[in-house]
Amino acid sequence: MLFLLALVSVVGFGLATPTNYNWGQCLCLTGTNVNVRSSACGTKIGTASSGQCFTSKASRLTSCGYVWYKVNYNGKDGWIAGDYLVTSSSCSGSSSSGATGKGLCTSANIQTVGRVVHGEAKGESITGQLAVAYTIVNRVKHNGYPNTLNGVVYQRYSSGYQYNTLDDPNHDRAWASSKANNDATYRRAIEAAEDALCGYKSDPTGCATDYCAYDPCSATKPNAYWDVYNKKKIGNHWFVCRRSKSG
Repeated sequence: MLFLLALVSVVGFGLATPTNYNWGQCLCLTGTNVNVRSSACGTKIGTASSGQCFTSKASRLTSCGYVWYKVNYNGKDGWIAGDYLVTSSSCSGSSSSGATGKGLCTSANIQTVGRVVHGEAKGESITGQLAVAYTIVNRVKHNGYPNTLNGVVYQRYSSGYQYNTLDDPNHDRAWASSKANNDATYRRAIEAAEDALCGYKSDPTGCATDYCAYDPCSATKPNAYWDVYNKKKIGNHWFVCRRSKSG
């Protein structure tokens, strides 16, 4: 939340034309020494300057002569006056993005992972959905999987995608509907994706790359190539980490 006082150097003083930013969209500052606040016209919780970028949380309020937008500010909700925000294609590399690594914290990636979370864990707690999102992050980092996010998400075997939800057209339609209506299931899936990709919340699985709705299953058992460890149940799924038997 950001409120501009007389000592703050900013440009474009006055009420901004309201804009509807999408959840997960990257918003960057154009002013200097701009206050970030706990609510519209609320208590100052920090200061930011031109070039710093934040992820939109898709809320807007008009108060104190400004249109305020809610953003993710260092893992917390912050509000910034819209006069000093412009959109950007990516928050990766920004001092405020909290990127997990490999440039994962982008609006496009958040949407991609949100789609998986929505199909695989819709209706679960935020921790259960966060755990699913983190399996994608962990696979990108793991030497047994593709090293790009799209490579991981869209990896196929003879039976279909690694993430089964992507094979179900009903799930595609449900996601499209939730997104169009910006409903609670869409917002929660996007929140989990953002928290994992941008590192706003820690990984509840520790290191999991695989999960299954029951245990044991092929995803949670060791095989000729991989051992499993750190098995735990989070939400409706059992999660495991994998390490190579060859060392």
